[in-house]
Amino acid sequence: MSINSTQETTLSLVNKSGLQPLVDRISQTQQLNSFDSVSNIPVPPEGLPKSNLEISIAPEVESQLKDLKEIMDDPDMCVEFPFCIFGKQNGQTINLTQLRFLYTDFKQLSQTSVSFDPQLTGTALSQATDNPDCDVFVLGHTHPNVPESLKTNLLTSKIEEADKTQFGIREIGLNLSLQDLYQLSIVREQVKPETKVMSSILMFNGDMVFVDISKNGFSQETKII
Repeated sequence: MSINSTQETTLSLVNKSGLQPLVDRISQTQQLNSFDSVSNIPVPPEGLPKSNLEISIAPEVESQLKDLKEIMDDPDMCVEFPFCIFGKQNGQTINLTQLRFLYTDFKQLSQTSVSFDPQLTGTALSQATDNPDCDVFVLGHTHPNVPESLKTNLLTSKIEEADKTQFGIREIGLNLSLQDLYQLSIVREQVKPETKVMSSILMFNGDMVFVDISKNGFSQETKII
């Protein structure tokens, strides 16, 4: 499998996080031979170690997230909305204070994959690096409950039930993916080391999973929205 340095870093951190048995099993049974195919492997949030961070969400941001959750209940609006959240770190507490959407055209959003507007995302990353009032940058998106007609084409639907049970893989829309972890690795490389970088997935059931990255691997903290 040919991979670049960031993909190699991601897979190394995946291994350190205890996910290697899951990745090896699904890769073998589903014959996944490229990084792109492997990146679709579902990762149950509980499969990652618990973070030692406390997440505090400002009321305005929480209100926006609740609105997003309601929007996902609408069959015509159940897409993967891209966004970012800025914040400050105080010891082990992450205070999230401002949410910004990272798309310009709703019609270009997909129900099964996320697409970040490059210009908006680049601007947000620059501001996260240059703003003295911000030392936390969270790259996020939603996971809607996709229609049954689309689920059959997704990797999670093809995984054997015994493997889903063994690894705790949840229904479609309620897992992370290796692609989410890879995106976090990419962002980590694009900002200064002193900026705290995380990713977050708001799932249709109200679980909001925050993923942290360090040299020791990935870890997660889940909030209920």
